[in-house]
Amino acid sequence: MKNIYVVSVLSLALLMSGCTTTGGLAMGSQDDCNVGVSSAVGSFLGAAAGYAISRANGNSSAQNNRAIAMGALAGGALSAATCLSINAKTVEKKSAVDVENQYKKSNGTLPSQTKVQYYTATLSPGSTVSANNNVSIKSDLLIIEGKNDPLNNLQETLVLKDSNGKVLKTITKEITQSGSYGSGEFENSFTWKFPTSVSKGSYTIETNLYVNGTNVANNIKSLKLI
Repeated sequence: MKNIYVVSVLSLALLMSGCTTTGGLAMGSQDDCNVGVSSAVGSFLGAAAGYAISRANGNSSAQNNRAIAMGALAGGALSAATCLSINAKTVEKKSAVDVENQYKKSNGTLPSQTKVQYYTATLSPGSTVSANNNVSIKSDLLIIEGKNDPLNNLQETLVLKDSNGKVLKTITKEITQSGSYGSGEFENSFTWKFPTSVSKGSYTIETNLYVNGTNVANNIKSLKLI
């Protein structure tokens, strides 16, 4: 068993050297990570953890082998979930001029403070999805920049959690197409596929809207992977 353990550790080191992830808060339009490599690394880690726990409990060789197999399966599924490739996209539906003119028409003048008129989210294709099929959560928002409150930053963050509430993935998208921030009506979307190696079950998808670094609104959706 010692030789097997040494080989596993060496293989794990090689695999980890080839797996690059953005980790933590991923800025930009796409979160790149090698799902296959990450899943393999997780399998090795899970197998090692399963064996260590089983051996510490004084179990038999058969029980140790079963713990290794179960640990590898669980570790691989968890690592695959944390290494999803998520594409983010922003579409400007109405310009700053259009939404500000409409606001002034209804209210007479622009607000003193930046104001979020609405922020809604839609999950597609629905609350249930199969592996290797697109999952997309689209947010529609309308924001009016305040006269005395410049809009210096506008972001949306996606947080993916498992059934136990564990955060598996976090990715943030800047809501702008011109590189500058301001009033407008926007559609922001996050799209990905769950690989077959990810555990089936319930997931929670939370989106948070940040205005000048402050979390001002959020939406929560439930998704079942079958």
